[in-house]
Amino acid sequence: MSSSTAVLQIEGPIAATIRSLAESRHAAVEDVLEVALEFYSRRLDFFADAEAASRDLDETGLHVTQQEIEAWVDGLATDPKRRLPECHKQREGDKNQEPRHRRGFRELTTHN
Repeated sequence: MSSSTAVLQIEGPIAATIRSLAESRHAAVEDVLEVALEFYSRRLDFFADAEAASRDLDETGLHVTQQEIEAWVDGLATDPKRRLPECHKQREGDKNQEPRHRRGFRELTTHN
């Protein structure tokens, strides 16, 4: 990985928070910022992946329910080679429910 230098001027409460975090961890301010930016970058990647998965679900209707995943995980204790549950379309009885992936998703991914 190549190294590069950037100069940032951070003022106000956020600067005090960064200094406080660095002091409490006996770390350099630059190290705290590097960790924070890496975390933020991973968070953005996670939400981009979640949005892509949400679009895929909307387009195909294929999914696996939480209950199916939980049953699979529970079964791994007795059968470590247990296969993942198959993706399927929404069942007739479930059509009256709002898709779970849409509940609150926009609030999580909207950046102010």
